[in-house]
Amino acid sequence: MAGDLNTTKKSLDDIEQYSRRDCLEIKGVPVTPTENTNDVVKKVGEHMKVEILEEDISTSHRLPAPRPNPNQRPAKPGVHVNMPTASIIVKFARRDVRDRFYAGRKHLRYKSVRDIGLTRSDNKIYISESLSPGNRELVQGGVKRQA
Repeated sequence: MAGDLNTTKKSLDDIEQYSRRDCLEIKGVPVTPTENTNDVVKKVGEHMKVEILEEDISTSHRLPAPRPNPNQRPAKPGVHVNMPTASIIVKFARRDVRDRFYAGRKHLRYKSVRDIGLTRSDNKIYISESLSPGNRELVQGGVKRQA
């Protein structure tokens, strides 16, 4: 019985991961009051030397912001720890565009949000695969074990 439940959970997670195959997450871009996430995606693509047209984006939006760690203390008294920013998830209309965008992330290695002209923040921009909750848990567990 437990084996059937695990098999069902695995199948459900596989289906959810498959539905995310055309999606990527952009992390580190602070929220601005009048932002258009499609414009953010195109601007990031421009700096990665990947042309992104409006029709290349199926949809994009902010994900809910992660909760701050209540146990994390400031490095110095009076210095506030940066709040985590909400990631942008983008679903591309075509897989080849998504793959070019993902491959271009190496051009962001030494760039900050300020360099791209999105905000005055020095946050680094990271682009990652959009993982299902089950796969995200597996990856985070592996990272914790290595540390």
